[in-house]
Amino acid sequence: MGSFARDRLRRLEREGGTVTLVCQECGEEFRVSEDAGPALVAYQWQQETGAISYQRTPKDVFTILEHEHGASALVKKATGESWPLTMRASGIVGLTE
Repeated sequence: MGSFARDRLRRLEREGGTVTLVCQECGEEFRVSEDAGPALVAYQWQQETGAISYQRTPKDVFTILEHEHGASALVKKATGESWPLTMRASGIVGLTE
């Protein structure tokens, strides 16, 4: 993908409130809310701890969890960065990007 197309895709994702993810294993693409990352982390934490949530878990979270390769195989299509968390020298980012 050319630089122009990649920059345009990034801009569209930021403006639209969505992010396009691609599975590194099978190539399947998902277009999810940009809030799906934090929601997925919160849902997994609830499952591990037994904590109760007072908000509904977004449908995007279940779509990702039902994928045969799971969330760990997903990357942001526009950048190739891991999702929902991105590791950088400055620390962990990505939950609010």
